[in-house]
Amino acid sequence: MAAFTDERNRATYGKCNNPYGHGHNYHVEVTVRGPVDAVTGMVVDLVELDTLAKRELLDRFDVANLNLDAAFLETVPSTENFVIEG
Repeated sequence: MAAFTDERNRATYGKCNNPYGHGHNYHVEVTVRGPVDAVTGMVVDLVELDTLAKRELLDRFDVANLNLDAAFLETVPSTENFVIEG
């Protein structure tokens, strides 16, 4: 990915243009679907779902500089691209 000039960064990203990065707080909603288990009445074990969300999202991305994450070396870590990666 070619880097923008400082001027183009300012024009494109405005206040989000900061060479030292900037932070966001995200609220994550996880949706599951599938057949409801006749015994448990659940689609998925909630403990397993919490464990998966912690491992795949929180442990990896919480308090992270996405600009330095390997997943975003070739793309901008925008919210849209984060959703694709996460």
